Amino acid sequence: MSRLPKIKAVRAFVVKNDGSGGGADYHDQGDGHWIDDHIATPMAKYPEYRQSRRSFGINVLGTLVVEIEAENGVIGFAVTTGGEPAAYIVEKHLARFLEGRDPTEVEKIWDQMYFSTQYYGRKGLVVNAISGVDLALWDLLGRLRQEPVFAMLGGPVRDELTFYATGARPDKAKELGFIGGKMPLHHGPAEGEEARANCDACSTSFRPPTIWRSRSAVDAAAPTSAAQLFPTKRSRRRKIGHSRPIKPEKSGHRRPLKRRKTGHRQHENRSPVTANTFMTPLKDFATPKTDDEMAASGRRRGSSRSPKPTSAKRSSKWRGKTRR
Repeated sequence: MSRLPKIKAVRAFVVKNDGSGGGADYHDQGDGHWIDDHIATPMAKYPEYRQSRRSFGINVLGTLVVEIEAENGVIGFAVTTGGEPAAYIVEKHLARFLEGRDPTEVEKIWDQMYFSTQYYGRKGLVVNAISGVDLALWDLLGRLRQEPVFAMLGGPVRDELTFYATGARPDKAKELGFIGGKMPLHHGPAEGEEARANCDACSTSFRPPTIWRSRSAVDAAAPTSAAQLFPTKRSRRRKIGHSRPIKPEKSGHRRPLKRRKTGHRQHENRSPVTANTFMTPLKDFATPKTDDEMAASGRRRGSSRSPKPTSAKRSSKWRGKTRR
């Protein structure tokens, strides 16, 4: 098998959008586009940033294009988001791990890029830049081998793929043959009672009339307030008050208290104090008995069973010696 040409250069470009759409950043659209029309975000708690996501800079980074060129002139490319900051990271930091290297060292190159950027990376912008380089490297390798990337990854596992569509009209997605639709909601928890408008939108013109599933379908008859739309532990606390504990939904079974391998008597009937102790219903804690009641029942305090006779000598394995 002939050796593949080594990597010659790594380049990064930024694509500026004129407001007509396009590019890797799908948020970067012109005025009037549904994707920027009052969609709920964490920034909705500030009224001045509710109407448009572009108002708080969701599209500020823009599109990043990465090119990796081999010694024979073949170029692999990829598109991602990150703009000028990501382009700087690609050319000033990540390029050193590719130039002059064998393009088949995909895994090793990714590992070096990731761990070399851990001091300021591990997420967000840096991972976007790494993904752009990684995709361009796979594209270059496929072009050099004259083989599609899915074949290099093990080949196809199915004949066709099914998709759902994200958009303001899931009914149109159904007509186009998608298996489902995901519709962005206009209002979030920070907007209080206005969030009920989400139910109205889903239950009228946009709610599918058939079994065709929509990821945005919300039952308009069930919620009657924002607290019911967005149930939280705090809202449940308001209902039951502060004097009663809240039982976890999945509490599981409490692990039994183990005996320590020492010669000391253990208090077996006491529940271990854990982080979930105060989340346990009060009825689980029995009122302790007095000494007279314990004596009448023939048991010692702190023991759930009658005491067993002990010998004069007791072995302590953890100290490796016998004590009297």
